[in-house]
Amino acid sequence: MNKERRLFFLTGSAALALGLVISYSKPQSQNEILITESPTSITTSVEVISSDELENNMIQKINLARTEMGLLPLTFDPDLAKVAKIRSIESATSTPLTHYDQEGSLIFTQLLGKVQYPYALVGENLARCSPPAESAVDRCFEALMDSSEHRANILEPTFSRVAIGFTTDLNGLEVFAQIFAQPPEEAYESSIGS
Repeated sequence: MNKERRLFFLTGSAALALGLVISYSKPQSQNEILITESPTSITTSVEVISSDELENNMIQKINLARTEMGLLPLTFDPDLAKVAKIRSIESATSTPLTHYDQEGSLIFTQLLGKVQYPYALVGENLARCSPPAESAVDRCFEALMDSSEHRANILEPTFSRVAIGFTTDLNGLEVFAQIFAQPPEEAYESSIGS
């Protein structure tokens, strides 16, 4: 038996991201997507509000921190953005935040496989902050930088690509997913250059 959920987006890019892992039906309005899921999928209903501006602000903060440490800034990757958007939506229904599925596998690497994204190295940071959304970027970024594991992803010198997914969950909490990557061709280039 399938369940139906309605998710509402302020940006059209979210529809593309969702279409990669769950079935897509014709929307009834410009900002609505009807999704059909199997019973093993997430069953909690979520109203999602996406903001490209908040995602871009997070990338700017990441790149500022990297350049202050003498590292190259990261480039936005639209293919990673699909996975980041999905991870933020999934994390909106997950308490606590987790990188792993029930079998102990990394969720984001499975999604990267589904979208056939090649990588030499990848990383993920997840954060959830209380509203308002306008200051959530600053508060979530500060919390991530205060964690040695999350800071290591942000400042990993071999990462060259990044994408951010942002969602507001039903409780009004702001959820961010940061996905970092080094494509295989860049790993190869750096290995022959050393």
